[in-house]
Amino acid sequence: MNEQSKGMSMEEKTAFDAKKKAAADAYQQRKVDARLVITTYLEKDETIPKNVREAILYISGTGVRSARSGINAELRALFIEKKTVSSVDLFQKFEYGRPTMNQKIKLFINAPDPEDRIWIAFESGNYVLKGKGAVAPRGWTGFIPTEKEDI
Repeated sequence: MNEQSKGMSMEEKTAFDAKKKAAADAYQQRKVDARLVITTYLEKDETIPKNVREAILYISGTGVRSARSGINAELRALFIEKKTVSSVDLFQKFEYGRPTMNQKIKLFINAPDPEDRIWIAFESGNYVLKGKGAVAPRGWTGFIPTEKEDI
């Protein structure tokens, strides 16, 4: 319980919570309306430089929010292109060590579409692409995604 709601009856707390929710909803709606004004204006005005346009969209919450999201695609493309990448090269390019790469490997194996999976193993200081697709490559001893079943 927070400071404001101490000493309130249940009815008062319910009314207080309802007002708080209404205020939060109104705030969210104002944000949506403000974003709409910004995006509509930016669509019409072609004189605004691209970098300024992107900055405005970023701050307003409608632009690209994470430059790192493209990193996964870049990392995936690197493995598909080169097949074998040394851990030193990965660190120099992405500043990723073993713990981060273990997370990335799990991310690639847990791809939303099983056909998009890439199977990467760490061998002798190198990360090696062992296979692509839904089925683990022959002899795979690494991480295997769990099968989800409806109960």
